[in-house]
Amino acid sequence: TLEFGKGFGRSNLFYIRKLYLAFPNSGTLSHKLGWGQYYEILKSDSDLERSFYLKECEKENWSVRELKRQMKSMLFHRLALSKDKKASWN
Repeated sequence: TLEFGKGFGRSNLFYIRKLYLAFPNSGTLSHKLGWGQYYEILKSDSDLERSFYLKECEKENWSVRELKRQMKSMLFHRLALSKDKKASWN
C-alpha cells in the first residue's frame, strides 16, 4: 500500500491477472466498460460466456448492477437452451 497505493490487495491482483490472461491484447478491451463490469464478467470461467456478457453489456449499456442481475439470472444459459430447443425442432 505504501509503495503502490490502495487497490492492490490479493483479490484485486488475482482479477487483474485474470483480465490480462483473458485479454492479452489490450486492444480488444472495450473502453466503454469499466473495471466493475470486467470484474464481474471475469467471474465466468467460460470464454464464450464472457464474450456474450461483454457484448451485451456494451450493446445494452448495462450498469454493474444490471450486469450482476443478468448473470445471476443466467441469461447466457437460458438463451443458449432456448436456441438449442429451436434447433432440435427443425
